Amino acid sequence: MNEKRFNLINNILGWIIFIIAAIVYLLTMEPTVPLWDCGEFIAGSYKLEVVHPPGAPFFLMFNHLFTLFAPNVQAIPKIINGLSGIESALTVMLLFWTSTLLSRKFFIKDINNIQTGEMIGVFGAGIVGALAFTFSDTFWFSAVEAEVYAMSSTFTALVFWLLLKWERHADEPGNLRYLILIFYLMGLSIGVHLLSLLALPVVAFVVYFRKYKHVNAKGVLVAFLIGMLILQVINTGIIKWVPAIASKFEVLFVNSFGLPYWSGAVFFVILFMAALAYGVYYSHKVKNVFLNLVFMASLVVMMGFSSYTMVAIRSLANPPIDYSNPDNIFNMLSYINREQYGERPLFYGPDFSAEFQSTKDGRMMYIKKDGRYQAIGHKKKPVYDKTHYTIFPRMGDTRSDRIEGYKAWSGMRKGQKKPTFADNMRFFFRYQLGFMYWRYFAWNFIGRQNDDQGNGKFIVPEGFMSGNWISGIKFIDEMLVGNQEKVPYQQRVNRGYNRLYFLPFILGLLGLYFHYKSNKRDAISTFALFFITGILLVVYQNSPPFEPRERDYTLVGSFYVFAIWVGFGILMIINYLKQRMSFVPAASIALGAGLLAAPVLMASQEWDDHDRSHRYTSLDYGLNYLNSCAQDAILFTNGDNDTYPLWYAQEVEGLRDDVRVLNLQLLMTDWYVDQLKLKKNNSSPINFFFNSEQLTEGTRDFVPYYPNPNLVDTNSFYDTKEMLRFIATENKQYMLSYGDQFLNYYPTPLLVLPVDSAEVVKYNVVREEYYPRIEKEVRYSIGKRNLMKNNLLQLDILANNLWKRPIYFGITSGSETYLGLTNYFQQEGMAYRIVPVRKNEMENLNTGETGRVDPVIMYENMMNRFKWGNINDPRVYICSVTRRHAMNYRNVFATLGRALILHNEKEKAIKAIDKCIEVLPEEKVPHDLNSLALVEVYFMAGANEKGLKLAEHLLDLNVEMLEYFKSLDKKFFKMTEEETRRRFYALQVLQDMGKRYNQESLNKRATDELSRLQKLFGMM
Repeated sequence: MNEKRFNLINNILGWIIFIIAAIVYLLTMEPTVPLWDCGEFIAGSYKLEVVHPPGAPFFLMFNHLFTLFAPNVQAIPKIINGLSGIESALTVMLLFWTSTLLSRKFFIKDINNIQTGEMIGVFGAGIVGALAFTFSDTFWFSAVEAEVYAMSSTFTALVFWLLLKWERHADEPGNLRYLILIFYLMGLSIGVHLLSLLALPVVAFVVYFRKYKHVNAKGVLVAFLIGMLILQVINTGIIKWVPAIASKFEVLFVNSFGLPYWSGAVFFVILFMAALAYGVYYSHKVKNVFLNLVFMASLVVMMGFSSYTMVAIRSLANPPIDYSNPDNIFNMLSYINREQYGERPLFYGPDFSAEFQSTKDGRMMYIKKDGRYQAIGHKKKPVYDKTHYTIFPRMGDTRSDRIEGYKAWSGMRKGQKKPTFADNMRFFFRYQLGFMYWRYFAWNFIGRQNDDQGNGKFIVPEGFMSGNWISGIKFIDEMLVGNQEKVPYQQRVNRGYNRLYFLPFILGLLGLYFHYKSNKRDAISTFALFFITGILLVVYQNSPPFEPRERDYTLVGSFYVFAIWVGFGILMIINYLKQRMSFVPAASIALGAGLLAAPVLMASQEWDDHDRSHRYTSLDYGLNYLNSCAQDAILFTNGDNDTYPLWYAQEVEGLRDDVRVLNLQLLMTDWYVDQLKLKKNNSSPINFFFNSEQLTEGTRDFVPYYPNPNLVDTNSFYDTKEMLRFIATENKQYMLSYGDQFLNYYPTPLLVLPVDSAEVVKYNVVREEYYPRIEKEVRYSIGKRNLMKNNLLQLDILANNLWKRPIYFGITSGSETYLGLTNYFQQEGMAYRIVPVRKNEMENLNTGETGRVDPVIMYENMMNRFKWGNINDPRVYICSVTRRHAMNYRNVFATLGRALILHNEKEKAIKAIDKCIEVLPEEKVPHDLNSLALVEVYFMAGANEKGLKLAEHLLDLNVEMLEYFKSLDKKFFKMTEEETRRRFYALQVLQDMGKRYNQESLNKRATDELSRLQKLFGMM
């Protein structure tokens, strides 16, 4: 076979691989909005809105183009999720072509006389590697949802492939067009995700190896440093410095010359682009090829980066989603630099024990006012005790739970306050490299224990049961996560239980070795991409313990490279076999073994936990929140998954857009408050007491509690509006001196919200039967603590909107956000409404829940209005996050059941629990301690047979779990103490229920099992 025919087959096979991967991803994609950022990205794509920093304008515009062809709004998430699938399939195709480009150089002896065995080997390696990546855990996850990581991976793969194409044509005229295209793609990728830029340093390696015949370690190091310099020039010089310099021109043009907003920034950008264009012209004129390449590369990067003009243009239109409000160059600068998320120092900085000492001035902040920019002060940066600084700081987060995580992972001694450098490095190796890289790597090529989020098997109780890697090889897994023979039912049915037996990993190691042995230069370049997108990225991210979600999706570039080596593993097998048999049979056997050991095994193990078809849980979860609210409500939420699905429902499908979803984390920012004062869709503006200037960044970010008996009677309650006026004062006589600053404070936590009963009746705040219980005022205590800006603004919203508008708290927003108002909460579904009716003692005793329940409204919502996302469909996979949401549903059903019994609605209570068991089947939503409440509702309602059946099943589950704990080795058993106590408590509750509700068989069996297990555990 000659090269021309080889290339033809290569192209055809690449597109076949693309079709296979595309079919897989389109079949398994989520048909509606997925969790996390997807709801925001789908809404942002549909309406070209401004998503969270640093934004993804090219991603949004690309998606928006295809949404124009949507036949209806329900098709929009299918289109955008599907685009991720298509982009991911393109990445898989590029992996195949990259593999064949690399392997042909060392596996084919004569490109114009290719032997059949060589052809099978090269194409087989590409097929095995590409399909292994297709079915790899992390990449498959991102391929079926509307996230930026699929497109970002495509850019990375395309750049690496183009780099290899340049290498083949480097001696031909016009070869530099490949490099210029690479830099243009890098510019575009800035508008998707900065991860794609990590491919840039590899350019220096490939160019070095291609242009220099004699290479050495020093040259490799210099190539690495040059590559990192190129990355830094784009990441800092263009992405950060260009907007920063533009902001200087903007102030000059607007404030000094009286020109319109954006005139200075636009002038500078045009000037800079013109200078680059002139550099291209001049360097071409003087025939300086290198200088011409530098100017051209810079120019095309800027052209790609120009996608960010969309962010400013759309922000000026004040869309409903408008993160950071980057409608001026200063907000844009903050937006691009992700300033709202803070920063983690990489080379030198404080550890968690460093005490805050003062602040230092950062950049000047400006706001738009009267056609000018008004300076409002410098952005403050914290200054910490320098004696607690260290090189390569890994342990700098000061959140209390993360400090405990640092101590546990690093093995700090009890009572030790300041970590040593050795502790710092132990944390780096154990947690950041071990847990946050190796564990994810192992999920993809060795096996995964389950889909639960892990926090560390030696760090949190029962951590060995959640989110670890396993192999499927018994003795290894027992060393890693304990006894595998008595794994309990709830662990066995987890679809994330994937065993790959080390086979893809072993193939990858063989492939890496064979690659290096056969072509050291290419192997080093490829390893550079693996290292930079894996280990080096982990160093840069500097992750703290207890992340809100698993972060494996950021490391997919590293897994991409390893998948190439998985394919190369069969080349080593061929090389071994062909010494013992003829070439073609050797290649065929190796290809068959490689297919079985990697893609076939991976697909068979992982299909069930990556198939999201028929799943509507995220959309329905968001709708159930919205449908818990009355018309024109304000709903406080406090997390991504309690906010983004709601935004999607409102922005894309136009559902319940009368409700103003108010994220409490964003309420810390001044720009978000300004947006809340505007009408959005069908949601009315929110009234505030504080004006914009009183809430600018750095003003009233927190308000401390300071008892002042000269001003207030500490035992009396004060009107909330009166307290807000006190906090708003600029009179330093009523402020606290704090260094060189003056802070507002509040002198008492005891507050009152007046109640106008006429308004309560007029706006249907409560149903008529509660009219006699309406109180004259709502008394509450916010506690003696620092009042953060979002809490202060909650008080503002309550004081100026309550009764005229329904105000709700999402049930998962957290008790720390409730401001001491729980006695006045009325649960109506997935949200608590603030009402002027205080729960009474009977309601408290019978429900034991936050606030009280309106059983009429809640029953109607839970039984007739809410949807459940097909959770009970056997085809539907329920991930760990969705399971947590479903467990919230189960708790809400139990709350409803108890409330119905309190109101003597026993038949309805039984129907409610029946509905719960129907829509939340155990195989999808495992029972936990909260399921005991379902048993009790059955017994209280007189459904003894149903209650007994469920009780006995729960008893079996708890007994099985306790027997499993006892079967564990000592090192694992000691980690189960807390869960063991909970399981014994469950048995005791069941024993007590049997006694209280005259269920003798339950009481006897629970008593017998308790006695047996207590003896087994040595408690008697």
